[in-house]
Amino acid sequence: MSKLKVLYKAKSPRPIEVDIIAIDGLNPEPQGAEQGNSGYPLINWLLEERILSSTRSSTLPRHLPARISKYTWEANKFVDDSDSWFDTEATIFLKKIRGMRQRTSTTKLPIIFVASCFGGLLLAKALVLAYGWHSSIAQRNTLDLTKGIIFLSTPFRAPIGIPAAQYRLIVKSLLGIKTTSDSLLRVFEVKPDDGDKLTNAFAEVASHRDIDISFFYASEKSGISNGARILWSDCRPAAEMALNMFGPVREAVLVSEYSACLGEERWPKLQLKVRHSQLTKFWEQQDEGFRPVSTLIMAMIDKHVPRPDPMDSLRTRLRLIVESLRFQDVNARFETIGAADEEAFAWLLPKNNRAVVPPSMADHARRLRDWLQPEQEANNVFWISGKPGSGKSTFMKVLVHCLGEWTPFIEDNGAILLHHFFFLLGQPTQRSRKGMLCTLLYQLLDHLLREGALDMVDQVLRGMPSPKPLQFHDWTEHDVENLLCEGLSLIGCRRRIYACIDALDEFDATKFGLDSILNLVTKLREIPGMRMIISSRPEKELQRYFEHVPGIPIQDVTATEIHSYAFDKLSPMLENKAELASTLANRMVSKAEGVFLWVTLVVTALLSDIEAGVTPEALQKALDSFPEDMAQLYQSIWTRQNHDNEKDRQEAAMYLRLLITADERFKNTPGLCFRYWLWQTDESDIPDEVIQDDSKRSTYRSELASGATKSKVWCY
Repeated sequence: MSKLKVLYKAKSPRPIEVDIIAIDGLNPEPQGAEQGNSGYPLINWLLEERILSSTRSSTLPRHLPARISKYTWEANKFVDDSDSWFDTEATIFLKKIRGMRQRTSTTKLPIIFVASCFGGLLLAKALVLAYGWHSSIAQRNTLDLTKGIIFLSTPFRAPIGIPAAQYRLIVKSLLGIKTTSDSLLRVFEVKPDDGDKLTNAFAEVASHRDIDISFFYASEKSGISNGARILWSDCRPAAEMALNMFGPVREAVLVSEYSACLGEERWPKLQLKVRHSQLTKFWEQQDEGFRPVSTLIMAMIDKHVPRPDPMDSLRTRLRLIVESLRFQDVNARFETIGAADEEAFAWLLPKNNRAVVPPSMADHARRLRDWLQPEQEANNVFWISGKPGSGKSTFMKVLVHCLGEWTPFIEDNGAILLHHFFFLLGQPTQRSRKGMLCTLLYQLLDHLLREGALDMVDQVLRGMPSPKPLQFHDWTEHDVENLLCEGLSLIGCRRRIYACIDALDEFDATKFGLDSILNLVTKLREIPGMRMIISSRPEKELQRYFEHVPGIPIQDVTATEIHSYAFDKLSPMLENKAELASTLANRMVSKAEGVFLWVTLVVTALLSDIEAGVTPEALQKALDSFPEDMAQLYQSIWTRQNHDNEKDRQEAAMYLRLLITADERFKNTPGLCFRYWLWQTDESDIPDEVIQDDSKRSTYRSELASGATKSKVWCY
């Protein structure tokens, strides 16, 4: 049963200025509750007015001047777009829209359609009918007032060489929507024309009309194994064609970019990183899938609906451009860094000058605070250095939070805080020059938009290329760099800007070399008002670059925490030996050089030795034997676990020596008689009685090594 349901409409006194009509697509049976990124159930925004109309949304105005409706139809019955049934469905669709608009005296409102999957085919069919010679005045009116269309992964075009009708039924079946065997056989046994009349007719209509059209395609793979099994039992030709199209796989992208997007250059082709079944399901307004769709809707409203406040239109236009700078996983590295104990770094940037600073940290705290003072102009770069695993990223994350709280105390007009965290193991954008540029420019412009400084954002973006970018991949590195430098120069003469750049050494220098990112740092630090806090490993080229800038070696900052951790772990196991625990902890601070991971591994190894009952002297020797290099440390721990190091061999030799001595002293004592033989690696020296009598073979065997010579001991 077809139904047009109103989900939301603008509340009085603001009038409805646009109709947003969402058209449902296929409706596969749910395979259990789908979960969003946060673990909460995904929400179908077509059913939840709070998603589109929320006052908390950053991309939609507080009072959306629209009526949002959803059209449901029996899409699961779709077989072929040339069927008379489909013509009837398209005609009913147009009548439902006309009826709603006539009843509410809103027949002159512009219309924006959002059509999902096969709902896009229904919309295309309806607009083709409205364009035809035999259409009614009401149908032509709907076409004339259609100002924008967003298609969500609609299977317009089939792969080359495959009829569109057959391709669409395969997509439908693999999504788990059953089609009767008779219908499948009718389409697959009587081969239709290779040409797709519906797609071609709609493309002609759209090209002759002033309609803003955007095509989205789902890029994530969908599970197809269940649908493939059903298709194989219902229609062998269809199953064989599906196998040729997608191969013998469990998951596939059912509607590719080619299939979902028509070819004209003026129509944007946009990606959604979701599965086909999640095209309209998002869990919040900031969802990476919902953001581009909602932003595009607002851009269409701004273009085609007269707005009473010109600033709203400007704000939305600027927001659309700024959002295109965001890329997938832009904050992933920052968010995955473990939550640090911020109290441990409270001395760093206290909210007031009365905070207690540990004596050992006083010099570092003073150095950083002095550098942050507005009157300090000697050097605008501060370097946090440290070995891998020393906690530089954790420290930088705490620093970002602290600066966000402390900057209002530094300057009356408030500083702007930017940050970028490189991540070598992440996506290419997370370790690239363009990724850093886009992150900093996005944060700068987003900050200004939230402050309401629209004129300043507009001034920065006047240098944009034409046509204006709508997605991240539309931006070139050169254009972003120019806009960022222009924006920083414009803002820097009015207020201070702090940029925290973490893990500079994780920049991917394989293509352009480390000089390319260092040259960018040099360019940014020359901008008036710019301050940069940069963390990296102390690699030679970076040491030379930062040689004359103030900074903090991270091992100095973490020394107190490392000592506390080691002492707290060891002291309970070393009862009444607090001095020994403190000595070991001090030694670890010296050897660790700030690498907290090194400390945790060594403490674990020492605890095992304590449980085994080793002496204090042996503990200190064991600690001294651990290499400071992480790779060598792992090898050392592995060797210890396999009992093949010098300390264990020495202990084994000592026990055997005691055994020999005991045999000499107590050989006449009943019950204390030991027999043993020592021989070199040549097994010809094994005593005959041991070789001949299996019962006398070893109950204990140990290998001793001294250089390349090994001795073997058999005892029974």
